[in-house]
Amino acid sequence: MRTSPTSTTCLAAMLLLTIPILLGGCIQDGVVTPTSAIQARITVPFPLSTVGIRANLVGSGTNINRVELLGPFPATSDLGFCDVEGDFNIVTRHTGRQFVVARGQDYDIGWGIVDVPEAGKTITQFEVNLDSGRFGPTDPILTDSLHQLIPKTAATAVFLLFEADFGALSSVDVVGDFNDFNPQDGARPLFDDGSQFDIDPATAGIQLSGDRIAGDGVWSRIDQSLSSFSGDTLKYGFIINKDEVIRRDPYEELSDDDRSAIVIK
Repeated sequence: MRTSPTSTTCLAAMLLLTIPILLGGCIQDGVVTPTSAIQARITVPFPLSTVGIRANLVGSGTNINRVELLGPFPATSDLGFCDVEGDFNIVTRHTGRQFVVARGQDYDIGWGIVDVPEAGKTITQFEVNLDSGRFGPTDPILTDSLHQLIPKTAATAVFLLFEADFGALSSVDVVGDFNDFNPQDGARPLFDDGSQFDIDPATAGIQLSGDRIAGDGVWSRIDQSLSSFSGDTLKYGFIINKDEVIRRDPYEELSDDDRSAIVIK
């Protein structure tokens, strides 16, 4: 039986319409989001260990919902874990200049800056300049010149909050076990005013904030009045812009009863 020219034309048209749909489906299924990688090293004073220290890129996956009682949630950023040499690897879709946070239970929280390469490339930085906001073990020098995390000291906690996780802020406070999580009584401020080396005139040698650079979006507080929690954990949370909503720390050491917690030495 012969096929008419008209039928042949119609069949060809149908095939031409169908092929792009099929191809489109195949292309869609094969889409791969390009990533970059950063390989870097964190050091600690000998003979302490770097094994298990977390390195997170700030703001790369946290929940910035400001009205959620216990958000943003921890461990949602791009992260890598340090090995025995302190080396870590982070694979990320975020590029450009980024903050990296280092967290381990034996050390003050530290942060530094890394330059993530364009998609598909890997950059190796032998060391990340870290800043815990606290004086070095002996001299009041900038801690990021040490290229290392600083071991915790007795009765002290370093608190950090990054605007990249929450948006532009006018104020940040920490509440916790020390004031029964009361936003209206005993909340303690964090600072982004560059006052790292300011000393409390009422208590010789006590730093007020530990904040090194004014206006960089890294809010800091060094709390050296936690002797009643020594050898234990302290539960805490952040309040932003005085809204009295208690939020988790995205880079918390521990979680205790759905609250962020930090080990006090």
